[in-house]
Amino acid sequence: MKAKILFFILLLLLVTALLQADKVDETYKKMTKAYAELTSWQAVINQTNHFAQTKTKLSSSGRFYYKKNQIVIRYSKPNEQVLLIKGGKMTMFDKSSNAVVKSELVSAVQTLNPVEIIKLYWDKSNRSIKKSTDANTSIVLNLNNDSQIKDISFTLENKTGLITSFLYTDKQGNTVSMNFTEMKVNKYIPETVWKLVVPKDAIVYER
Repeated sequence: MKAKILFFILLLLLVTALLQADKVDETYKKMTKAYAELTSWQAVINQTNHFAQTKTKLSSSGRFYYKKNQIVIRYSKPNEQVLLIKGGKMTMFDKSSNAVVKSELVSAVQTLNPVEIIKLYWDKSNRSIKKSTDANTSIVLNLNNDSQIKDISFTLENKTGLITSFLYTDKQGNTVSMNFTEMKVNKYIPETVWKLVVPKDAIVYER
């Protein structure tokens, strides 16, 4: 009798694991399909950077704009900043210090593109559902052998396949989290949004 009970418990666990794996793959396919079909995506972004070594947090908010191979984040709080990511390069302008930082991107994580980061690490991770409701599904990617990232988690709208939140933790315990609200897909974005206008007297730092 005990052997039969144990067998059915193991069978139930196996079936549950298979069903969860199907749900995880289904969610991933929905996300990649949704972003492959759009031409632009914009949202209000609330971002928090936690620095483990100094035990400090930096919270920022603004607007996030995305189109193929290009991202612009225009922060309004705590300082007015513009972050432009294009062509493998990052340019950040901080209005309060009148300073510009330019650098080459050496990691996909630096793009702050949740979709591309998830796609890059998907096959390199152990994937599981953190939470699932009728409206949203949250997934965790655990990476054991990556030199930079420890884990990634994100939440998708089941109806649209769009990402509403994204968080990653690096090997040092630092985290970056982003929450997206007021999302708009394939809506008009003025050309001025994609242009980074820097004052002539701005201090420029090259990395």
